[in-house]
Amino acid sequence: MTSSSSCSPNRETAFSFDQASIQKFIDAAKEKRYVPEESLSLAQEAEKIARSIADSLGTATALIVQSHAHFRLGQYDQAFEKAQEAHQLFSALNDDFGKGDALKTIGCVYIVLQQLDQGIQTLQEALSLLTSAPDGHLLGEKRYAIAVTLMNIGSGYFYKRDPQNALLYYLNALDQQEKLGNAHSVADCLANVGTCYSALNEKEKAIEWLERAIRAAKSSQNVGALSAALVNLGDIYFSRNELDKAKACYLESASVAEERNFRTYLPNAYRFLAQVYEQEGDYKQALDCYKKFMEEHQRQFGAHVDQKIKSLEIQFAVEQAQKQAQLAAQSEKIKQLEEMVTICAWSGKIKMGDKWVRVEDFLRERFGFKITHGITEEMAEKLRRERGNPKTL
Repeated sequence: MTSSSSCSPNRETAFSFDQASIQKFIDAAKEKRYVPEESLSLAQEAEKIARSIADSLGTATALIVQSHAHFRLGQYDQAFEKAQEAHQLFSALNDDFGKGDALKTIGCVYIVLQQLDQGIQTLQEALSLLTSAPDGHLLGEKRYAIAVTLMNIGSGYFYKRDPQNALLYYLNALDQQEKLGNAHSVADCLANVGTCYSALNEKEKAIEWLERAIRAAKSSQNVGALSAALVNLGDIYFSRNELDKAKACYLESASVAEERNFRTYLPNAYRFLAQVYEQEGDYKQALDCYKKFMEEHQRQFGAHVDQKIKSLEIQFAVEQAQKQAQLAAQSEKIKQLEEMVTICAWSGKIKMGDKWVRVEDFLRERFGFKITHGITEEMAEKLRRERGNPKTL
C-alpha cells in the first residue's frame, strides 16, 4: 500500500525528467544547427515538452533555436515570427540574454529584407543586451552570441555599401571566434572579411582571404561559409573575365548548397551562373539557371514574405486609422465643449446647467484645473490710484 506522501517524489522526478528532456533536445538542436532541418525538428520537440509543463524559459529557448533554423533554411517570415514570440516570453522573464538573442534574429531578417537601418539598430540593441547579460544560458555561451552579433552588424554595414565599417566588425568577430576556438564560425568570418576586401577593390587580398575561408569551411563542414566564399570568389574571377574559374566557383557553390539544403546563397549562385553562360553564348544553360534563380528567389523572398509584409501593412493601416479616429473623437469633444460654453457678457460668468459660475469654478469642475490668482498691471495701477498710493499696493 502506498501512502499519499510517496506521490510527491514521483511528481518531482517526472518534472525533473521533463526539464532534462528540454535541455537534451535543445542541446541536440544547437549541435545540429548547421543541419537546419534536424535542428528545427529537435527544437520543436523541446517546445512541445516545455509547453506541456508550462516552462516559459524552455519554450522561449526552443522558439529561438527554431528561428535560427528557419533563417538558415531561408524561411525568413517564420524566423521573424518565432523570434518575436520568443522575445515576448523572454521580456516577461526579464531575461536579457534571451531578449538579445531574439533581437539578433529579428535584426538579421531586417538585413535580409534590406531594411538596413532598422536591422543595424536592432542588432546594436541586441549587442548591448548580450554584453550586459550574465553568463550561462540554455541558449549557449554569451561570448559566442556576441561574436555572431558583431558579424551580423558587419553585414548590415556591408549591405549599406560601407565596407570599411563592415570590415571592422568582421575582424572583431573573427578575433572573438578564434579565441573561442570555433572553427565553423571562423570560416564565416574569413569569408566575410574576404568579401569586404573585394568591395574595397583590394582583389588580391580578397582572393587570399576567400581561399582561406574555403579551406576552413571544408575542414569544418561549414556549408554556408563555403557557398558564400565560392560565390564571392566567382564574382572576382567574373569581373576579370576569367569565366572558367568563375563558372567553377558558382557551380560548386550551387552544388554544395543543393546537396546540403543550405539555400541562402543559391539565388546568387544561379543568377551569376546564368550571366556566365550568357557571356559564353550558351543560352540554353543561361535560361535554365535564370529560371532556377527566379524559382529560388521566389521561394525565399516571394509569397511568404509578401504575405508578412502585407499583414504588417494592414496592421499599420489599422493602427493609423485608430489614431485618426481617436484624434477625431477628441476634436469632436472639444468642439462640443466649445459649443456648450455660454459666457455672460457683463459679469464674465459661465453657464453650467441652470447656474452661472465663475470662470475658475468652471475650469476646476469641468477640466480639473488647479487655479491660482494674479493681477494685471492695469488693475494694479487702478487700485493704487484709488488708494492714493502710487508706489505700492
